[in-house]
Amino acid sequence: MPRPGTCGAGPDKKGGYEAAPDGFDRSAADTLASLIDEWFRRLEERAYSAHTVEAHKWALRMFVRWAEERDLRTAHQITRPILESYQRWLFRYRQENGKPLGVTTQRMRLGAVQRFFAWLCKDHRLDANPAADLELPRKPHRSLPKALSLPEVEAVLNVPDVTDPLGIRDRAILETLYATGIRRAEVVRLDVDDLDRAAACSR
Repeated sequence: MPRPGTCGAGPDKKGGYEAAPDGFDRSAADTLASLIDEWFRRLEERAYSAHTVEAHKWALRMFVRWAEERDLRTAHQITRPILESYQRWLFRYRQENGKPLGVTTQRMRLGAVQRFFAWLCKDHRLDANPAADLELPRKPHRSLPKALSLPEVEAVLNVPDVTDPLGIRDRAILETLYATGIRRAEVVRLDVDDLDRAAACSR
């Protein structure tokens, strides 16, 4: 069985590399897939979250597949023009539903490639980082959310029935959200003991 955190295979007891269920080339320790497996293990050793590691795996699988289809199997074969070619391929890629990859997805996949090659240089596996100056797609412009008008705020605050205990609770939640701007998840974790009564009384 492959070790947890790898793309699918790791070193066997003889020091070689076992067959990969994902089909990637791990015939030597310096293949892209073998190095990526090692990088994943390093991330886990540094206490990166499972979600972060899995996101990098998801991003790099496509890169390794793309590279091996072009007979690019080692990190030393990868140059900046090759990475720019991969970036153009991501831009033109179409999913099963016919839609292109979103800009955020493209940035995430290229960002994982950048971090992988940065690690190779830091670990002295490469003399130069081909991804160092790779220019990522620009983030999509997002306008600020439209703020509610005062009548709209009052209408929302008046929805709870304050003659009912649950309505009083809901009104307090809405008031807290509006007054502090905290997130919903933070409201859920609030407890009575979080209230600083001394500070409230001193005002």
